[in-house]
Amino acid sequence: MSARAAALACLAVLGGCDTIQARSLVKEGNALYREGKLDEAIAKYEAAARIDPGFPTLQLNLGYASLAAASAAPGAQAGVHARRAVTAFARFRELRPWDERGSKFYLQGLLDSAQLDRALAFLEAEHRKNPRDVKLVASLGMVSSRAGRFDAALRWYEKRAELLPADASARYVIGTLCWERLYKNESLVGVERVKIADRGIAALEGALRLQPLYPEATTYVNLLFRERAKGQSDPAAAERDLEQARRYYARAVQQLKERQAAEKKQKAERR
Repeated sequence: MSARAAALACLAVLGGCDTIQARSLVKEGNALYREGKLDEAIAKYEAAARIDPGFPTLQLNLGYASLAAASAAPGAQAGVHARRAVTAFARFRELRPWDERGSKFYLQGLLDSAQLDRALAFLEAEHRKNPRDVKLVASLGMVSSRAGRFDAALRWYEKRAELLPADASARYVIGTLCWERLYKNESLVGVERVKIADRGIAALEGALRLQPLYPEATTYVNLLFRERAKGQSDPAAAERDLEQARRYYARAVQQLKERQAAEKKQKAERR
């Protein structure tokens, strides 16, 4: 055997030893994880990663353990664990791009570590690849709302409603988003306030066309008319909005009674 061949053979043996050592550390980490000893498990996984960073299962388990640690840790320490999870799941996605767990938990890590801009950038990139994926659109709406980007959240939720033409709840979410925006922002006045209320009311009326017995949606129409009234400069227009609110409130009460009666009847029929 030549010197070069001998050297390559030696490297191969050493590489195999490294792989065995890394997998042994992962097994130890898994046992610690099952016992709930998260910090110790993470230490084992990190030691294994220094030896064999290209082992996909290792990165996945490191990410899982880090997310679990983040949920149990206080304050800033939770963010440290969540950021470690992001790094691990990002590596897992590189190694196994077809495995959906990587993307799912990578996003979870970004949210847990409050990296909302990165989460939105990730979701927008995924949306460009799958523009009709309803779950992605819903996630974009949720994260935009969480980031305080009302206009973007509203657009994404309206897009979701377009993709789900027969889903009343998709329109209900739009209505509640608009109400929350107005209820928490008294500084929104005049035409702007009325426009936001109108978008919410239109969405809820769409929900009621699809599902006439929907007291929650009817209640929010009532609430939005009350918020709409606050944007009116004309007292008569404000009173008309309040009258509409009272009508929808009475309708919501009636719908709730009808639902309760129907549920009671169903229970009696099952006996």
